[in-house]
Amino acid sequence: MKKVFLLCSLLVSMSLFAIEGALNGRFTINANGDQVIFSQGNLQYQASTQTWRFAEHQYDFVGDSVEGNVYVGGVKCNNALISDDYSGWIDLFGWGTGNNPTLRTTNINDYSTFTEWGSNAISNGGNTENFWKTLTQDEWYYIFFERENARLRKGSGYIDGTPALIVLPDNWVQPEGISVYVSTYESFQHIVGDFKNTFTAAEWSVLEANGAICLPFAGNRDGDGSIHMTFINYKVYGWPEYRNGEYWTPIDLGASDESAYIICFRQVLDNQWVIDEKYKGLAVRLARVANNTSELAEVVEEANYLYNDILEQAQLFDNDSILMSAAEWFLPLIQEADSIANDPVAPQEVVDSLTSKLTQLMDQADLYYHAYEIYCSLMQEGVEEIAVTYLAAILPVLDDLLNENLTKEEYDAINATIISAYDAAMYAYEHLAIENTCDENDHNKKVLHNGILTIERNGRTFNALGTEIK
Repeated sequence: MKKVFLLCSLLVSMSLFAIEGALNGRFTINANGDQVIFSQGNLQYQASTQTWRFAEHQYDFVGDSVEGNVYVGGVKCNNALISDDYSGWIDLFGWGTGNNPTLRTTNINDYSTFTEWGSNAISNGGNTENFWKTLTQDEWYYIFFERENARLRKGSGYIDGTPALIVLPDNWVQPEGISVYVSTYESFQHIVGDFKNTFTAAEWSVLEANGAICLPFAGNRDGDGSIHMTFINYKVYGWPEYRNGEYWTPIDLGASDESAYIICFRQVLDNQWVIDEKYKGLAVRLARVANNTSELAEVVEEANYLYNDILEQAQLFDNDSILMSAAEWFLPLIQEADSIANDPVAPQEVVDSLTSKLTQLMDQADLYYHAYEIYCSLMQEGVEEIAVTYLAAILPVLDDLLNENLTKEEYDAINATIISAYDAAMYAYEHLAIENTCDENDHNKKVLHNGILTIERNGRTFNALGTEIK
């Protein structure tokens, strides 16, 4: 029953703060546990309209005149045609050119300052300035090699025909019917060397929904404007023509230095952490710092179990209307919190506020449930008169607990009323139990012990539960 509800709760959840262009997989980027979510695809720019956007699919890339799968009006886009008025899309940029994406000079002084690409409003990425960021090489390294289960979270393959590096999120769950071959090697040379995965667009959409990301081998643009989709020096080493993937980080070797750090994955060479000249055009994949919903998720899990306990108890008593009213009140609150707990871009202040609110409401529902559970237990014991008296005492305040705006003072007052009714019921129950235990011919005698009615037997004193009082 609990597993069924938990699944249903996830299925009905709808993100209240989901940002267009954001994927849902979480990736830890440092030992502090900070996480990011990634954009839906590589960054693209159209100079003629001065528009930034993310690729429609993760496996899309512009390429050159031959390779690539991005079109405008049926015309293939080409990174080699980069200009200030080009009407096609480009996705290879010089280092730090967030303020000048068509910059293509080889003068190192033109690249002395890094301007974050994510500082721009991305048209299909929330259209909000400063919402996205470029990951550092250390953050990428942590994702690839240092987070928990990192060795089981990456591979390579073809996605709708596009060669790409595949990276799985922290909480990866393999979807039924689609398996991902992951490489346990510690170098990109081996990880991307075999391309053991092949997925259709439809299959990838299932993996993507579970949080998987891919980084296409998008090539690079050299200083002379030529586009290289393969490792440019393969002939020098006498190798086959291997694919090449290079992505910028925001870290350089100094303002006067011509190079900056990149992540580089190739089918040859174990050199994922290298530098490249800033004037070269490389791919950019942006990410967004995710909120911390771990505490809220824990509270939601506890609330789910409490809900099921209430529901199961109600069903034991033929769908008891009083317990059912508590369950019906509590369920929408859990679903709202569950939605936020699964939304990595919900504002942190909203997450924190809802965590506090659900904790309070769970206390209210828990008090309601256990207060009424005492009545049910008394009825099961067959002491109906005591049970009815107890219920009459708590009913005037019980419904007040089903109030989202209940103050602490009001909660404490209701709690005091319920405790008082409980004490009276237990006192009556203990007296009745002793009355039923003792008779004139029995060796058991009723005696007052510190104002409490007890049983005396053979010189020893016991309470109504049979525990000896010394």
